Amino acid sequence: MNLPPITLGKIVKIILISLVVGFIMTTIGVGPDTVWRWVIDAVDAIVRLARHILTDGLEYILVGAAVVVPVYVIVYVTRLLRKRP
Repeated sequence: MNLPPITLGKIVKIILISLVVGFIMTTIGVGPDTVWRWVIDAVDAIVRLARHILTDGLEYILVGAAVVVPVYVIVYVTRLLRKRP
């Protein structure tokens, strides 16, 4: 893999961007701890949502299967009996 070199110009740009972003964040009262807490909370919310979807989804599948599977078996057996000579 051929990565572009890190030049002095790129380092200066990163420092200037960091200065501007740091100034803005400090001005509005946001610190690094706030940003990381937001990221951690967002990931936690996504995990909780995924867990909720999976657990409720499994419950919905089982409840629906209690009706759908017997109906499907009846239809399948009926079609099978019709095709018999």
